[in-house]
Amino acid sequence: MEEQSDRLEAVLREHEALRNELVDKSRLQVSIFVAYLSALTIAYAMVITNSAFDIMAAFPIISIALLYRIMWEQTIITEISLYIQYELEQQKIPLLIGQVNPPRKDAKEHKFSNLWLGWQTSYYLNKDRIPKFYDKSLVWLFVYISALPPIIFNFCNVISYYFINAHPMLPIRSSLSIEINIIFLVIDFYLGLFAYKLIKKHVIDRRKLWKP
Repeated sequence: MEEQSDRLEAVLREHEALRNELVDKSRLQVSIFVAYLSALTIAYAMVITNSAFDIMAAFPIISIALLYRIMWEQTIITEISLYIQYELEQQKIPLLIGQVNPPRKDAKEHKFSNLWLGWQTSYYLNKDRIPKFYDKSLVWLFVYISALPPIIFNFCNVISYYFINAHPMLPIRSSLSIEINIIFLVIDFYLGLFAYKLIKKHVIDRRKLWKP
């Protein structure tokens, strides 16, 4: 009995440590998001103030580097969550102390009710009704805010150059050659699509792994 109690205590400590790590990583995600949004706001303000619009071409490159870091954290969060759900909450803890109550007829829909610690399972069973605000925030920050403005800027300069007589009517003009504008347009467009692909694969589609 004492040996079983020691095992249970070890499992509960592991559960608590992993849950704390999830909380810490979630807070880190928020800190990174806020810090980058603040830096991006300052950068855009400096670009507009100094009319240095060509600098925007570097924003998607920087955003991809940061997005990779976020995707890494998301991967770790997913792996920890799956381990907590399947290994600890559904297997180890019930094996040591038994289920809370006998299985119900609708156990498939309420499986977490037969577990001592079923937070992860409960969350995953209700994932479809939870608004996906985090997914949308990443798309807005890394696609719409980071990549779209330089894409529009370079696109307007290219179109204006070829169709409006060397862009005399464009109020915001590039100081670079049209060839460089075309290169930046292609690169930024590709990075914008790539950023969305990363978010879809590692954040949006990862919910498909949440199957109790």
